[in-house]
Parts: sequence; C-alpha cells; structure tokens
Amino acid sequence: MLRFILWAAALLVGVVVALLTGIVRAFSPADAGAFYIVYSWSDSGVSGATLMNSDGANPRGLSDGGVPILHAACAPDGSALGYMAGDAIRVIRADGRDLTFPLADFGITPGDLQFLSLSNGGERLLISARTPLLGYHILLLDTASAAFTPLDGIGQYSIKPIVSPDGRRVAFIAGESYRFRHPQLYVVDLSTAALTFIAGQAVNPAWSPDGGALIWTEQNVETRFYAFIAIGDPLRDVYFQIDRFKDSNILEAVWTPDGRTLLYIAYVNGDERVALEGWYASQVPRVLLPTDDGYLLRYRPCALTFEPTRLLP
Repeated sequence: MLRFILWAAALLVGVVVALLTGIVRAFSPADAGAFYIVYSWSDSGVSGATLMNSDGANPRGLSDGGVPILHAACAPDGSALGYMAGDAIRVIRADGRDLTFPLADFGITPGDLQFLSLSNGGERLLISARTPLLGYHILLLDTASAAFTPLDGIGQYSIKPIVSPDGRRVAFIAGESYRFRHPQLYVVDLSTAALTFIAGQAVNPAWSPDGGALIWTEQNVETRFYAFIAIGDPLRDVYFQIDRFKDSNILEAVWTPDGRTLLYIAYVNGDERVALEGWYASQVPRVLLPTDDGYLLRYRPCALTFEPTRLLP
C-alpha cells in the first residue's frame, strides 16, 4: 500500500512538472531577445512616460515632438507602442509603419480617454473613453483601414478592456455601477459575442504574448493583491494562484514579450516601484527597478522589443 501511495505521489508530481514545463515552453521562444520597459507616471499634476533598459539602466523621458505621451500601451509581443499625444492617438511600430488617429474622429476628447490596448503588431487598437454618464465607451479600431466598431455590448460599466494578441477576443472588468464594486473578469469572443466569466474580485487583466493565458490580480478583504493565471481555452483549463506573489501587493502585471517574466507595479513599504519577476518557480527573482518619477499605481508598465528613437530627446 505504501509503495502504491509513493508511486501515485510521484506520478502526480510528474504530471504537474510536465504541465508547467509545457506552459514554460509555450511562453519561452528560444529566439526571444532583449526588451525595453515603458512606464507611465504622474506627479503634482504633471504626467509622462519613461523608457529604460530591461535592467533599469538608462531611463529617458518619452515625448512626441515635445508633447507628453499619455496612456502608453505596448502590443503583447512588444512590436508596437500606442499612446495619446495632444489631441491624437498614435501607434508606432518596429517596422516603421507609424499611424496617427485624431481623437475627433471617434467623437472623444483628450480628457475622455481612459485606456488603450493593442493586439500584436498594433493591427487592432482598443480605446476606452469616459462618457458623461460616468460609464465607458469602448471602440475597436482596425489600424489598417481606420474603421472602428463600438463595443457597447460589453456594458457601460466596463473598464480596462484588453484586446487579445490576435485581435479576436477582449478581456474586460465589469462592475455593478460606476463605482466598480464587486468587479468581475470576462472574456468576449468578438466573432460570436460569446461571453465567458473568468473570475470575481478581479482587476487589471493582461494577455500572454501568444494569447494562450490571462493574468490578473485579485484583492482580498485585507486589501492585499494576489496574482492569478488562467491558461487554456476558454481560459479555465488551468487556473492557479502564484503562491509566492500572495502577499506581494502587485498591480498591473503583464508578461514581457518573451513570456518568461512578469513586469508589474509593486507596492513596497509605501513606495511604488516597477518590478520584474519570473512567473514560474525558480526562474527570475523579484528585481525592483529604479523608478522615482512619482505616482505609478494607476498605470500599466509594458515592454517593447525595439527602441522608439523618434520619441527620445
């Protein structure tokens, strides 16, 4: 009997290791290269964005012709950067195909814009803007044709919609009212309108670079933020908490383009820092990067595979 129990335990461990190994391989392409980190900040009424190397070295302010960059967002594969500058949304890409979309084309003002997200390559852009009724208006833009589709079916009390890397699905947080009590995470398939509930008390979702997983943070009654990952389709095949992040108070976690590492905002001893950490066991320990620009918690850091030279001083 004891021999059978030991054999069964070994088999279970083997299955778990095999599963995690498969996940790691799926998110760890051998040709993954270095990346740059972009993070947004605000301080005393002034907002901006900073670029730095993946080790935190060489921080430099980003601007578009001297105009501050706001709402910076990277494609999951790091191949494009979207942002607002002045009265326009701009998308710059690694291949040089840069695009400009005046906000007036969408019937919104710079003060309305709340959040941007991009699919891989910057082919699709998701725009979230505040409405006069304290809700949100969500638009999906095809950047090649400049055609946009309202996604009002998601609901006016839905925030931080994240378009999937292939542009076919959207993850979003829905609340009962504009106060967003009891936030719930959903994924909608844009071709079928099928809606999948993922988790309750969830905030800040993000797609993995290949679209095979979501990560989000979940707040408990002690106001600590835990990190969860769902893997599979419809993203409920594997669903687990990252135990070593349990008391980390992390927010706005995203994958780096190679899928090996998480980039997030850490709240440490009353201080807000951009941090890097491997998302599976014994990979990359937490590294707190030198970010002293100001208030970070409302903003999502992200990673690029190219240096956006036209935005540098």
